[in-house]
This record gives sequence, C-alpha cells and structure tokens, in this order.
Amino acid sequence: MEQSKHRLTRIGGLAGVMGAILLLVTVGFHPLEADPGDIRAVFREIGADAVWTTIRLDQFVGYLLVFTFFVALHDLIVTTPARWHVRLGVGIGAASLAAAAVSQAVEGIALKSLVEAWLAVPPAEKNAAFRAAFALHQVGIGMAAVTAILIGATAGVYGRGVGVSGRFPRSFGWLGLIAGIGTMLGGPLTAYDAASFLAMPFNLALIIFIGLAGWHMLRTREKI
Repeated sequence: MEQSKHRLTRIGGLAGVMGAILLLVTVGFHPLEADPGDIRAVFREIGADAVWTTIRLDQFVGYLLVFTFFVALHDLIVTTPARWHVRLGVGIGAASLAAAAVSQAVEGIALKSLVEAWLAVPPAEKNAAFRAAFALHQVGIGMAAVTAILIGATAGVYGRGVGVSGRFPRSFGWLGLIAGIGTMLGGPLTAYDAASFLAMPFNLALIIFIGLAGWHMLRTREKI
C-alpha cells in the first residue's frame, strides 16, 4: 500500500514538473509580434504560423499533466488539515480541464481553419470570412477568460491546502495562493480587454508553483 502511494506521488510529481516545463515552452512559441488590437494582423500571423495548432495541442497536453499532478496532490494531502481544500480543488480542476479543452479546440483548431479560409477566399468573400473568424475569436476570448478563472481558483485552493498540510514548505502555499488569485482575476481582464497582459506575472508564478510542488513530491516522496 505504501509503495503504491509512493509510486502515485512520484507519478504526480513528475507530471507537475513536465506539465510546468511544457506550458513554459509552448507559451514561448505563441505569436505575439502582432498588435493584439489589430485583429487582421493577428489573423495573418496565425495563418502564417505553421505550428499554431501543434503548439495549442501541446498546451492542452500540459494542462492534462497539470491536472494529473493536482489529482496526485489531492491523494497525498487529503488526510491532512488540507482535506476540504483539495476536495474542492480537484472538482474545480476538472472543470478547468474541460474549459481548457474547449479553449484549445476553438483557438487552436477551429480558428486556424477559419483564418486560413479568410486568407484564401476571393476579395468579394473576404468580409464574410473575416466576420466568421472574428466571431469565433470572440468565443475563444470568452473561453480563455473562463479557463483563467477556473485554473486560478484551482491553484489558489490547492495553494492554501499545501500551506496548511504540513507536508510542504509554507512558502509554496503562499506562492500558489497568490498566483491563483492573480490568475483568477486575469480572467475578467481578458474578457474586457483581450490585449491585457497584466496577469502574465501571476500565470508565470502559477507555473512555478506547480513545478516546485511537483519537484518536492519527487524529491521527498519517501518522507511524505
């Protein structure tokens, strides 16, 4: 039983580290040169990006790994004073994974296809094709906002749980809580201003929290 628990802890820790690295790498490949306020320029950049869909699918794999980490973290500290936090967190985490799946499908696959169609159609059909791509882009922005709120809430609840569990440094808990709150507040910012990057430092802190907690699970699995 103990060996099985240690193995699951190790798998979860490895998933957290790998998920954090994958998200950091894929965010670095995002096309950010175009002015976010110039939708046509953004669409041209998406259309010219040969790996746009691949990067988005890789990001979703990162989210899957992070959710695996959260499930393992739940099992690790559910018998501690963090019991309520992780039970709530794993439920919100499942909702955030579903939202991330829809977000990546909309922005990574469907939008890419519509943008390519807009670029390829004759001039007489450009406006109609652009309106279709723009409408789908707005759906993507909405899904990104909801995803940020859910992922931020998941990290914040888990961060609080990690802090009171007694099995991680309390600083990890504060990092997760603050990063989660900042990421969650970034959702409304995205909804009202898709060009806003104010939440990016909190997004980075959230990824660091996941990576550090995962590494801690790998390094100290025999003791915890």
